[in-house]
Amino acid sequence: NMKTYKGKINQLESNQIFCFGSNPIGIQGAGSALFAVKRNWCSSSERMNNCFSKSGKAWGIVTVSGPGKKKSKTPDEIKNNIYKLYQVADKNKDKEFLIAYTGVSNYNLNGYSNKELADMFSYFTIQDNVIFEEEFSTLLTK
Repeated sequence: NMKTYKGKINQLESNQIFCFGSNPIGIQGAGSALFAVKRNWCSSSERMNNCFSKSGKAWGIVTVSGPGKKKSKTPDEIKNNIYKLYQVADKNKDKEFLIAYTGVSNYNLNGYSNKELADMFSYFTIQDNVIFEEEFSTLLTK
């Protein structure tokens, strides 16, 4: 039974990490990255390159090489970055990793559809402490 959340993530419990699509160069100017900055889960110039933010409240999954560069990372590159997150989740069972992708809108700054992203997240065994938005979770391959 996969755990899910409903709606927008507006606050985090002490054991929760906000996981969003990122670029590796430290520009959080739009989408979930900007949302994380506004919530002080990461800073606007922080390099969220498949790592925790300095606050420990966010994780950037690199999905583009830079802002506005749609499909600049291949599905295999993104899958490798998701795998890095899953490895960290496996080593931190006391934490919940909330994936910011939603099934409500199909607009993603990285240029991939929700189904394409869900297939990338489904490529490896999903850790029990990786939690998806309810609508997005229906797209995951079981």
